[in-house]
Amino acid sequence: KGHEGEILSLAISEQRGLLFGGSWDRIIEQWDVQTGQRTATLKGHEGEILSLAISEQRGLLFGGSWDRIIEQWDVQTGQRT
Repeated sequence: KGHEGEILSLAISEQRGLLFGGSWDRIIEQWDVQTGQRTATLKGHEGEILSLAISEQRGLLFGGSWDRIIEQWDVQTGQRT
């Protein structure tokens, strides 16, 4: 099972084999591309997530949402930074 709302944005980390989806449900789901299994749920936004971007070199995921804030997560740990 995945998102409870429509998916608005996707980002992929080819180096780590991860896919990220941002949704109206205000969360980011992390999926393992090889297994198709959800590996993490990233929370922190107060608004719907409109955009996602990855910095492969720094191992960071950025999310932009209706709350007008850009949040940043460590891809390896899933923690907001």
